[in-house]
Parts: sequence; C-alpha cells; structure tokens
Amino acid sequence: MRDFSFNGAPPSSPPPSLPFWGARETTCAGERGFTLFELLVVLAILSLVVALGTPAFRRALPGLELKSGVESVAAQLREARALAIGRNAEVELVVNLDERSFRVADEPPLRLAPEIGINLLTARQEIIAARIGGIRFYPDGTSTGGGITLALEGRHYRVAVDWLTGRVAVTE
Repeated sequence: MRDFSFNGAPPSSPPPSLPFWGARETTCAGERGFTLFELLVVLAILSLVVALGTPAFRRALPGLELKSGVESVAAQLREARALAIGRNAEVELVVNLDERSFRVADEPPLRLAPEIGINLLTARQEIIAARIGGIRFYPDGTSTGGGITLALEGRHYRVAVDWLTGRVAVTE
C-alpha cells in the first residue's frame, strides 16, 4: 500500500488521482499519433512537390497574362460600344502601340505587360499619329471596324470589331 501523505518532500510516485503530476505513464490501446520522423518525411515530400510544381506554374503564367490582356481589350471595346449607345454620341477606344496601352473616352489608360506584342488594324481616318490609332463606335452600335492583335511566345489572339454591328469577337 502506498503512502499519500505529504511531509515536505514529494512522494516517490504520483498519486493515481493526479494525472498531470508528471509524464504520462499509460496510453490507451486505440490512441495514435505521428512521430517527428513521419512529420519530417511529409514536409520533405511537400517541399519536393512545391519545388517541382513552381516551374510548371511559371511556364503557364505568360499564357495567363496574354489571355488576361485579350479579355481586357475586348471588355474595353464592349464598354466603348455601350457608352456610344448609352450617351447617343461617338466613343473611341484609343490604342497607343508604343506604350502598349488603350483607353476609352476620358478614362485613364490600361497598360499591357511589356512582353506582350500589340498590333492595330483600323480605318485610315482613325489613325491619330504614327503608332496611335483607334476604333470608333457610333450611337447606333456600328463602328469603324478593325481589330487588335496581341501576341506572346508564339500565341496570337485577335480581338475583332465588326463595322456593321459593332460586335466584338475574340479568336485565337
């Protein structure tokens, strides 16, 4: 039989009613956990997956930048058409090839990534300067027509504007 009286010095073994007295003495048969070694192995595998996956992600990034630029140009052209119809006035999307930028009306210009190539096909009367031109939309929804081509690493997208309907279409 054990003596659980306290006489100034701690007993040689903890009393059974005080489970936090010292280290855990027993474990349940169904209790499981991970060892430090197992956790380190998992971390090493995750590090390897991240290290191998990063170059693949970087290869996909330029394609995403190009697609994002194409969608921005198409959205700005559609906005210009909607403004022309809504304001009952002519609205022009101006493209600056040197700055790789485009803007609608008096809004600030949106710039493309410097590595994206840009070309503009437009009506002669819409050429403003040597490398600046535009596509004009009229209040009835028609336009001067034309297209903007964006290219990066061998991929090309064309954003075309139909002169009769003002419809904006993207083709690869």
